[in-house]
Amino acid sequence: MKVGTLDFDDWKLGKETFEDFEIRYRKLLSKLQDAQALTREFSECSSNADSISFVSDNPQIGPKLREQFSFRIRTAKSDRNSRFYRDLGNKAYQHKKYLEALKLYNKSLICSLNGSQEIAVIYANRSAVFYAMKKYDECLKNLEAALNYNYPEKLKFKLIERYAKAKKAMGLFKEVLTLEQQWREAVEVGDIPEEKKLEISKVIDLLMKECRFQDDSLKEKFVRVTLIDEPIGESNENVPAMSNKLHVQWTEEMGRHVVAKEDIPPGTKLIHETPYASVLLPEFYDTHCHYCLAYAILPMACSCCTLVMYCGKQCQELAIPIHKLECRILPSLIMLDVGKMAFLATRIFVLAMSFGFEKLNDYVLQVNSDVSGDGCEDSGVYSSSSYLPILYLVHNRKKRTQSDLFKRSVLSIVIADLFFNEEVITEAWRKLAAELMLLHLMNLPCNAHEISELVFNGEDVRSSSLEEIGAAAFATLSLLNHSCNPNVVRHCCGTTGVVTAIRTIKGGEQIFDNYGYHFAMHDYSYRKKVLSEQYFFRCSCEACVRSFPKYPDIEPVESVQLPGDSPIGRKLEIVSSSFMVLLEQFVAMKIDESTLDDPLVSEIYSNCAELLYLMDTSGAPFPSQLYCDAQEVLKQILSMKGNVRI
Repeated sequence: MKVGTLDFDDWKLGKETFEDFEIRYRKLLSKLQDAQALTREFSECSSNADSISFVSDNPQIGPKLREQFSFRIRTAKSDRNSRFYRDLGNKAYQHKKYLEALKLYNKSLICSLNGSQEIAVIYANRSAVFYAMKKYDECLKNLEAALNYNYPEKLKFKLIERYAKAKKAMGLFKEVLTLEQQWREAVEVGDIPEEKKLEISKVIDLLMKECRFQDDSLKEKFVRVTLIDEPIGESNENVPAMSNKLHVQWTEEMGRHVVAKEDIPPGTKLIHETPYASVLLPEFYDTHCHYCLAYAILPMACSCCTLVMYCGKQCQELAIPIHKLECRILPSLIMLDVGKMAFLATRIFVLAMSFGFEKLNDYVLQVNSDVSGDGCEDSGVYSSSSYLPILYLVHNRKKRTQSDLFKRSVLSIVIADLFFNEEVITEAWRKLAAELMLLHLMNLPCNAHEISELVFNGEDVRSSSLEEIGAAAFATLSLLNHSCNPNVVRHCCGTTGVVTAIRTIKGGEQIFDNYGYHFAMHDYSYRKKVLSEQYFFRCSCEACVRSFPKYPDIEPVESVQLPGDSPIGRKLEIVSSSFMVLLEQFVAMKIDESTLDDPLVSEIYSNCAELLYLMDTSGAPFPSQLYCDAQEVLKQILSMKGNVRI
């Protein structure tokens, strides 16, 4: 296999000229002779192992496949590359494109040589961006990093000035005063004319005078809130990630599914699950931690590649066992544009490699011989940290077309070859790797979940939008079936998936998630098409059977009035009227780090939960815009309790 090295010029050119997987795959197909005969032979493959062996060993296919994909791309760190991205970052900063500047500075950091003084300059530049954005806590963290990486002595006075001004802006006046002597000493050794030193001295005098008679009463306003989601209470004995209010059932029609053991009101936490595996999407490599997926305030680069970074030393060290295997193939996967499911399948395989060949082979034999297995441990526990539930996730092999299976088989072999092209391994190991890759390339599109982040693009709640930043494999979340009118919602805290009730769920009712296609947003014909294509089923939920209208087509009402004069009717009218008032206040809320501490957030959350419960139990008309609005506010607040970027 050919090995190429790309520097920053090649990356820029390569993304325009490099042939991705789709192009190379089409070229492979065009070189195959008697495709119909090959298709007939391939259709006789009854297992993943058979499919991999057929594609890999067939004299018509195997050699042409490896010829078409015979490469591996590598990257190399370089201060020249680092300066290239830093210069672009400087231009973005000068044009007040602050988020773009941060991304470019991050890329500069990732490309810099280990131990280079470039690192100190980059952190200093990042601090200037955060200061301009009035994100003073982030500014200080980056200033401290710049100083720790030996920022040039003759320029340190600039950093101390910014440090003092950020502290002053945070109301930390006493801490500003402690910087006076250090600041003056830095100015004295600074590489600047004497007149400039006098000017800076006057700035120091003025700043110290302003701080000398102030107190630190404002500092609490700038303390960043750490959002920790509430637990689910008592866990289910056999499925620890979910509440004891739930249990798992099986029917011929629905397969395995989750059912409520008792009545559950809106707002109740039901599942709190850490994924078996999660990955960051490549478009966020320059802004988020490659290990925990958090937005990186103080990024640290991988010591080898020029692609990924971490939010700190801890994540960098925790990632070593995983990334040392991925690091060498990530550039190739990115340039091939293989898609998020392939990245997640690769991460799952990397984790599974720790079991060794014999154990993995036993797992595969177990799954192949027990297709109706439930993925539980010998103890009967369905564990989110176990590989078995991920192996047993439904893959719909028998419902897939031969062209779909062939294409996934080719991609599986390509990824396995990228892993092992320089390793001395047995052919059995290589084929097992490809077989596992194929399994996950089939079961993840039907079972993987997104990791999302709520991003505020303006000053109030209305400016927010959910961004998908990653993908994850959750064993327990994958037990939930779909409804176009779900009774729960998912949100993310870090990589943890949290499920909360957004309707009143009666004991014995099934817990329904939504796979991304909601009646309020998408019409029936579209939902039917995409659910059939991706998930291989025809939805028969209430919204589909009763042909619920999309949200804009539902007649709006400002409050709910039930016929007759009943206590629940009067209560519902009062609560719905209160909701309309609170909603107006909520959407106009100014967003900062302390927003969740605002009593209004708790008040409207409780109001929404009560309104939904009253509408569910009183026979109020459904669907209604009021009901949808209350659900959306509840979902918004839950997202605000999870991954948020302001």
